[in-house]
Amino acid sequence: MSAEKSPQRKKQHALDRDHVSPSKYNKAFRKVWPRKKAKLNRAFRLRSKVALATSTDGADVDAVRRKKAVKWGVLSMREHVVSKLEHRVHMHGAHKRRRAERERREGAT
Repeated sequence: MSAEKSPQRKKQHALDRDHVSPSKYNKAFRKVWPRKKAKLNRAFRLRSKVALATSTDGADVDAVRRKKAVKWGVLSMREHVVSKLEHRVHMHGAHKRRRAERERREGAT
């Protein structure tokens, strides 16, 4: 049994502890991450070769840097729920707004 007795306190603890990946296909990370790193490494090697071929003194070669591979972050469950609620509020009435905008544009032409 958990140390937290109150259901409200358990829920607060779970919202802080649990996390979710914001990516659309979160299981694809296993395949995408090695590809992403390989692509950055290939680009770095190409830039290095070009700098070596065009440089006479070697100063341009030292300026070539590998771009940093950025991973997707994770959100706590609390942040995820808040962002979903904000999106829901933002999208409320969006269909009517788009339809009104479309009719306004068609009426003006």
